[in-house]
Amino acid sequence: MGSTENPGILPLFCQDLFRNNETGTGDTMLEVAFYEIYKEEVFDLLSPSTASRKALTVRPGTTSVPAYVDKLTVVPVNNIVEVETLCRQGMGKRARAATLVNEQSSRSHAIFQVRLRIYWH
Repeated sequence: MGSTENPGILPLFCQDLFRNNETGTGDTMLEVAFYEIYKEEVFDLLSPSTASRKALTVRPGTTSVPAYVDKLTVVPVNNIVEVETLCRQGMGKRARAATLVNEQSSRSHAIFQVRLRIYWH
């Protein structure tokens, strides 16, 4: 997450989604998931479990269903503050290790997933 003056693409995108949801036609729900790929394994960054990290399974897609991460935590959010809180929590769980250039270098690729569900009446 960026600074207040320069919040970054994720907060701006989510703020815009919340703003547009207020004037929408159907019922909408915004959900987020956050995971990392570390040493070719997938780990849930929003899991409420405090137990040791357990790798998740990526399920292959079909012609009608895209590939997905099995048992990934998906959290409904109602405002940008909740999005930012979850992002910070997940960032705190990412794998880190020192490198010659950066003592707190992230050693993974992180994916913050935003899902907009629209239920038409």
